[in-house]
Amino acid sequence: MKFAGDTSFIINPNGSTFEFPMTKVTTGTWPEGSEWARDPIPGCKICDSVLDKCGAPLDAVPLDQSGGGYTDPWNTQVDCYGACCGSSSSKAHGVCPDGTEFYPAVSGHSGFGKNVPKWSIMDKVLIPADLEEGDYLLSWRWDCEESTQIWQNCADIQLTKGTPPPSPAPSPPAPTPPAPSPSPGTNDYVCYKNKCYEKPGYGTMDQATCEKTCSTPAPPSPSPSPGKGDYFCKANKCYEKPGYGTMDQATCEKTCSTSVLTDMVV
Repeated sequence: MKFAGDTSFIINPNGSTFEFPMTKVTTGTWPEGSEWARDPIPGCKICDSVLDKCGAPLDAVPLDQSGGGYTDPWNTQVDCYGACCGSSSSKAHGVCPDGTEFYPAVSGHSGFGKNVPKWSIMDKVLIPADLEEGDYLLSWRWDCEESTQIWQNCADIQLTKGTPPPSPAPSPPAPTPPAPSPSPGTNDYVCYKNKCYEKPGYGTMDQATCEKTCSTPAPPSPSPSPGKGDYFCKANKCYEKPGYGTMDQATCEKTCSTSVLTDMVV
């Protein structure tokens, strides 16, 4: 289906919307001539040259084959590409610290933020005029820009030609006194790498506190225990995955070896 209009929308948890221009493409798409839209959440510009930092793309290797482990060159390069696009530096606060890659954040969001309020992207589409009334399955596909992932989803919908009945008018709420205006800049700033960033509605401190905190670099955090929480067991084998593991190396090797012995006894 074709998109309706040239705008998309950010839907916030409170029901408010933010409209922004949509970028569409029909050349080189599949099926041929189909219309695709670009995800309006750009990655970050962290590395001056991704090729110089991470090297030319390597051929993908499955996990169960030699060279496909989490510490092997191909997966290490995947992590490097992700870090150059902000997978590490933007998660804590949901904003690219030093600007975006390729195109601006027209939606108001950027990077790989996780610790931010939930929101959704909404697009409007045109329903083909020759479709008959009835039940249909609507599907969509999202090709990730910076990873080897494809996401698909679907929804049951029902097409009818009749005009839906109007919704009853809600009862007017009882008038409430206006809330006092917040102090300018309250909790609209975040501190990242000794620099203040303005993030209205998502910050953790006011401007004065942020500038004071960022101007005084925090002492370095103590180094974590080597290998703690950086390993996990799969198919009776330990894999190192810094930051994503579930146990330390010793526990992993003990668990995996115990699993092998149990299988042999059975």
